[in-house]
Amino acid sequence: MTHPRRIRRVGFAASLAVLAVTSAALTGCAGDATSSSLDAKDSPLYKILGPLGGLDDKEALRKQERAVQKAAAQCMTDEGFEYKPSDSAASTITVGGPDSEKSEDWVSKNGYGFSRGLNSEKDDPNQDYVDSLSDTQQTAYYEALYGPATEAGADDADADGGTEAEGGTTATGCLNEAYRSVTKTSFWEDEKYKKLLDSASALFEKVEKSPAVKKAAANWSDCMADAGYSEMDTKADAMNHVSEKMSALYDAPGDATGDGQPSEPSAADIKEFRDLEIKVALADFRCDAKTGYENAKLAVQFELEEKFVREHKAELDELVDAYGDKK
Repeated sequence: MTHPRRIRRVGFAASLAVLAVTSAALTGCAGDATSSSLDAKDSPLYKILGPLGGLDDKEALRKQERAVQKAAAQCMTDEGFEYKPSDSAASTITVGGPDSEKSEDWVSKNGYGFSRGLNSEKDDPNQDYVDSLSDTQQTAYYEALYGPATEAGADDADADGGTEAEGGTTATGCLNEAYRSVTKTSFWEDEKYKKLLDSASALFEKVEKSPAVKKAAANWSDCMADAGYSEMDTKADAMNHVSEKMSALYDAPGDATGDGQPSEPSAADIKEFRDLEIKVALADFRCDAKTGYENAKLAVQFELEEKFVREHKAELDELVDAYGDKK
């Protein structure tokens, strides 16, 4: 299995993606709790900006991922290594998802969807080549692909571009460089609109401070405690808990040769993680349906976004004019 460092799009782009994917599809739908449930993809801001970044178009995202893989392959060749573009990341990309992905049945089989991306070694077109390398060569290979281990991986992704390492330096490695090259024309990378997008991102923080959302969060937290998860105060805590467990699968020390590369999780480890993910996600889903937490968040969020759109209409119109044909 390929070393699992992932390049993640974070910052405002992630806020949009999380809005459309996480809230609507993976963390549950409040529709089971209320007859007037809201859909995350009806967000006023998402309607305007989501299409510009291709965040509402899974094929566009898959095309972007394939372009990243192609650029990374050329970079690795230049570094003296073989690298076959992997289609596994592109094939696991989902946007929003059908209604089935909002159902308890889907969550009971997939959790948040994290474990769907844990591909077996046979899915990695580069595994045989990596296995043929010596320990020293493997270390050099992974450093060329992801950058030195001291830079950290995707868990320390930059808040704007997804490729910043610890200490604020730009992460190196062929995948990081390929990502920056492919997405350099994305609107969220445009300094001209940075202030506007930062202000939009700040809305997500205001949502959590709303009295209505705080009350719903408290009820959700009590429900989660009854389910055995007393340490979780918000839905983000539930997903972060699972995400951290997933990262821990690969955080074990390297082997006795001291090559510094993380050990690969066993099939049993992956199954244990998948079982945990499903249990947490199911509890989250059921507690959300019971308390209407997500629906409360969306109601406040939509209100704030509508006000934001009114106040920044000219700037948003300019952004749409500039990037409307760049999907």
